[in-house]
Amino acid sequence: MNMLFVILTFILVAGASVVFATSTEDTKTLGLFEQISDDVNLNQYANHINEISDDSAKIATEDFNLFIHNTIFTDHHVYAIIGLEDSETQELNMFGHIIYAEVDQAIFGLVGEVQELEQEDGVRYFYYTGKIAQTGKPSEDKQVVRAASHQFLKFTSLRDFEETMLEFTLNLDGNEYLLTTKVNNVFTKALVFDTDADLYAGDFYDTVTLTPYELKLEGKSESLLVADEAEWEQPHFYVTIIRKGKPDLHMKYDTRGSISDEGFPLGMSRGHSSDTGEFYHYWSFHEWELDLKEVTALIIDGETYRVKK
Repeated sequence: MNMLFVILTFILVAGASVVFATSTEDTKTLGLFEQISDDVNLNQYANHINEISDDSAKIATEDFNLFIHNTIFTDHHVYAIIGLEDSETQELNMFGHIIYAEVDQAIFGLVGEVQELEQEDGVRYFYYTGKIAQTGKPSEDKQVVRAASHQFLKFTSLRDFEETMLEFTLNLDGNEYLLTTKVNNVFTKALVFDTDADLYAGDFYDTVTLTPYELKLEGKSESLLVADEAEWEQPHFYVTIIRKGKPDLHMKYDTRGSISDEGFPLGMSRGHSSDTGEFYHYWSFHEWELDLKEVTALIIDGETYRVKK
């Protein structure tokens, strides 16, 4: 019994040490963002703070260590903590892009600002906040971006660009350095539903996304990769949006084409790629917006998917 007591005591102490260490690290990580005003709401983004350990997100020289410490991605914004260790550099300038790394093609520019935070453990930390903007034609001057219009932001979100790359170009003492990390764990205000594959025998839309401005259905098909593209047919669907205290909204696509309730005009686009097997059907809401707080569920092809509160 004495030996059992000793063993149990050791386990409890070791467990407590692990919990304490984890809590301390969490506090330190959140503390960097807590130095910022109301720009970042930690209660809202707490589960979307990314710890960065990519080799491409850090540079070590004889004079300094430069690294991306944390990132937060939302529909339209990028927040990042940049660390600079062992350096007498007085100023750090930087700008960012979201790119397709495979082809080194810019998707979005970032219109951003940098502010220095308080030092911690001898490391200088900088807080970057940037908003996505439409990029113009490729240019040697990567800072040239076109300001994002309201219309552009309505139908654009970083949630649709997970696994692309965030690229920071930093200037220290006249020298440029490049840091990159993946866009992931995006915080979105959209409602995203993953449909049940067991309910379908053929091709289907596996992801349905609802925003205040559009309904997006997306899928991927193995048959599309090998089929005659001209003969492949877009899957049919029937979606009902259930709203609390308001009439349901019905949208469907079948052999008769696209059909929706009167009084809710829609703009429709659909397409597919035999190279990737991906296909989509997008419906944008013309001159009306949907209040997502009123939406309680979606019925997709007869199956009910409830909104998680």
